[in-house]
Amino acid sequence: MSEVGNLDLSQPIDLNDPGASAFLGDLQGNILKSHGRRKTTNLFVTFTGEVADTKALLASLAADGTITSAAEQKKQRDRKENGQPGPKGEAPGEETATFLFLSAQGYSYIGETAPEDEPFQKGMGRADADLGDPAQSAWDEPFNAPSEAPIHALLILANENSSSLDKAASDMQERIVSAGIRVVGKIDGRGLKNGNGHDVEHFGYVDGISQPLLTCSDVQEASDNATAANAKADSLGAPKSVKPFDPSFSPEATVLVPDPLSPKGGFGSFFVFRQLEQNVDGFKKAEAELGKLLPKGQEERAGAMIVGRFEDGTPVARYGEEIGPIGPKGTPDNHFSYDIDPDGEKCPFQAHIRKTNPRGDVERQFGAGPEAERRVLFPRRGVTYGSRETHDDDVLNEDASHPSGGVGLLFMAYNKDIARQFEFMQRDWANSPTFVTGNPGIDPIIGQSGQSWPENHGGGAKVVHDFHGFVRMKGGEYFFAPSLSGLQALHP
Repeated sequence: MSEVGNLDLSQPIDLNDPGASAFLGDLQGNILKSHGRRKTTNLFVTFTGEVADTKALLASLAADGTITSAAEQKKQRDRKENGQPGPKGEAPGEETATFLFLSAQGYSYIGETAPEDEPFQKGMGRADADLGDPAQSAWDEPFNAPSEAPIHALLILANENSSSLDKAASDMQERIVSAGIRVVGKIDGRGLKNGNGHDVEHFGYVDGISQPLLTCSDVQEASDNATAANAKADSLGAPKSVKPFDPSFSPEATVLVPDPLSPKGGFGSFFVFRQLEQNVDGFKKAEAELGKLLPKGQEERAGAMIVGRFEDGTPVARYGEEIGPIGPKGTPDNHFSYDIDPDGEKCPFQAHIRKTNPRGDVERQFGAGPEAERRVLFPRRGVTYGSRETHDDDVLNEDASHPSGGVGLLFMAYNKDIARQFEFMQRDWANSPTFVTGNPGIDPIIGQSGQSWPENHGGGAKVVHDFHGFVRMKGGEYFFAPSLSGLQALHP
């Protein structure tokens, strides 16, 4: 499977390679590279009509170009960067991207063979999932009644322009209802950014910095940022990793799954969707209380230890204070591993980003090779949801309100193997009080127990502070993103 034609799928893909055009034209967008929009509409639908009509509708969405392929996504990005309008007269940067996902129940409804993956086929709400989630009956609609109102599919539409997005979503709902496809849930994503233009989540921290990169252009940009990061580290006398994190990943090993629907050997990917509500008020108050336990003048380090980065993305393992963006495009530093802090004296072992990307901790603690960590990691494509009283132009400013609910993250991620990747990370890393060594506690963003925190940057005494319960899982599901050829093959 490593090669499709002359295309090597074990290495990051060059989106400009003519030899990749057929592959990219059949693969849905957003898998190899984010679609890049901050506004989305997520439509959860159930099939109620004739199977033939449902299959014909799904096939038509792929056949007429409504579903955005990886190749078309690249063209949209190029037109935006060049200030060119879209083919339908859309203003530059205001073309809608659309993606389609089927659940295991969706495959069953249309009578087609689902991709082989046990968690996918059983669903996120299964009793033996062991993810620390509430019982499915306690989830919010539309996720809590799989028997009465099953989620058969998910449609994601994305556009930077709110009016254009609303129009596209309305048109889509009108189109699918003719085939007996009913919308049972609608959740809007509204991405936030900070003053530097970086994506942030509702707690105020830059998000999405560390990702497995699957395209050559993204890998090259990361390399440029690494050069800038080391130059800044040298100028500040900061430590440099001997084995920094390598963000270059294999698409084949990380996200690509043969599509059983495709007659052309096409690929898709499993897709994890989780709605995570954030208690901003509670988080900020607990963050401030932890700050009071630290030496005077180091209060900002409280949040940095919890997350693993300062609000602007500066890694606390490498720097003792916020230094600002470092890369050619203002990108926060990602060129490090925890060989510069092997004992967790700067970035605690329970810090959110250390729990979910140990950067060499597994190798140091267990003697396992780097692949033991890398095989778990996966690309995330989440977006925040909910509105705050005072944020202008999607910029989260210092005066923004601190709601206790109604806002959060729409966690979205692509996986090749849900059990090996998402579920292992959630259960065995984030939810384990003993990972990676000793008893550091559960991930403070999603955990359920207290933790100890370094009083001083670099070691010394520990302060104990209970920090948990500020993220609530409200529901979700596992899906599969079929290839365009697979969807077209559904036509009766």
